[in-house]
Amino acid sequence: MPIEDQAGRVAEVYGRRLNAGELRHLYLPGPHGGIFNHAAALAGPEVILCEAIFDALTFIASGLDNVTAIFGTEGFTDELFTALREHKIRIVRLAYDADEAGERAAKRDTEKLRAHGMEVYRIKFPWGMDANEYARKVTPAAKSLRLLLGGAEWVSSVSSTHPTATLPEQKSDVSPVVQPAAKQPSPENQASISVPVPASSSLAASLLAAEPSASVVAMPVEEAAKKKEQPMLSERDGLYFLTLEEREYRLSGLEKCIGLESLKLTLRLQWREYFHGDALDLCRDLERRRFVERASEETGLTADLLKRDLGRLLLAVEQHQEAKLRAERCEAARAEIAGPVLSPEEEAEALAFLRAPDLLAKITAAFDQCGVVGEDNNKLTAYLACVSRLSEKPLAVIIQSTSAAGKSTLMDAVLAFFPEEARVKYSAMTGQSLYYLGETNLRHKILA
Repeated sequence: MPIEDQAGRVAEVYGRRLNAGELRHLYLPGPHGGIFNHAAALAGPEVILCEAIFDALTFIASGLDNVTAIFGTEGFTDELFTALREHKIRIVRLAYDADEAGERAAKRDTEKLRAHGMEVYRIKFPWGMDANEYARKVTPAAKSLRLLLGGAEWVSSVSSTHPTATLPEQKSDVSPVVQPAAKQPSPENQASISVPVPASSSLAASLLAAEPSASVVAMPVEEAAKKKEQPMLSERDGLYFLTLEEREYRLSGLEKCIGLESLKLTLRLQWREYFHGDALDLCRDLERRRFVERASEETGLTADLLKRDLGRLLLAVEQHQEAKLRAERCEAARAEIAGPVLSPEEEAEALAFLRAPDLLAKITAAFDQCGVVGEDNNKLTAYLACVSRLSEKPLAVIIQSTSAAGKSTLMDAVLAFFPEEARVKYSAMTGQSLYYLGETNLRHKILA
């Protein structure tokens, strides 16, 4: 079986002894080279990765052409890994043997692939079997392999548990029977399986010819893909962190952001001994793209992985900001409803002042004590207008006079007699500005 590199040159030859005796896999001497079935395997975003050439031929003979193979459990070459990255492969379905060596290789290669942004699914064969043996014993082979492929388990974390698929019980029926599974693969999984028509499978069919075996019932494992939970920001020493597997994103300056329109902060990515930091606005697409490009150069991580990370980071930051804004609004509403709390002594003193028959004279005298002398009628009129804020139809006051006559002094003196939470003051306003105050609540307040 000739194996070519991506330039079309034969870089390796695989052979297998078919006569009686010890079964051996034979290669050319020296390091392995080439990528089996590279043209079809790397054409799309998803690839099936087998442990050996015969397993890959098994899938091709069943009509699945987006498949390639490593050179045994220790034969995952840098050439293949580089090709997967260059062709932007996003999903890798591992069809390694269900034995100890296959499990070790799957654990090793899963870590390597996931670290560079590829999603990994593990095809579960019955323990002790490989793809070729399973296809020969579970008929019809094409349908049984597709069902196993659709039920491949998404690898959320690397574990050493053995595959749980079991070999179906054999039946004495002559005709092939496929019993419906308890849970068929979802349409999404079926749609994600590339099933191109192979150019020629005669060679594969001839190599895979085996003794006829009794028909058996194909019962695929249930789909075990797990939903990824949206990570949340964590706070330590005034900084915010988001950890995605081995990648840690540190954010500083988030506490200065007051809304969701702009998220200007300093972001640092650390992955193993590599890191990259920059200041950016997470709401701006161009700045996110720049961060992804530079971080990919500094850390060696793929741009696709970093792009997905920033999407999850932006979502986590927005959720954090929304929660903070909700808490601030609730706190402001509680403070507004509650108002200032008086002690019993303060409340008694205030009620005695309000019930005094000479209340207006006392208010005028209070202005005099504060240094605002004269303008008695104007002071009292403005004060009563401000008190009317508590009524259903409050009054309004416009102070008119010549320049430098003390208009601002009079206004500031009257406002000083009211609690700060009852005042909203601006140095200048336009007629339209009231429509743009957002959620500012002016009910029962003095707008100066």
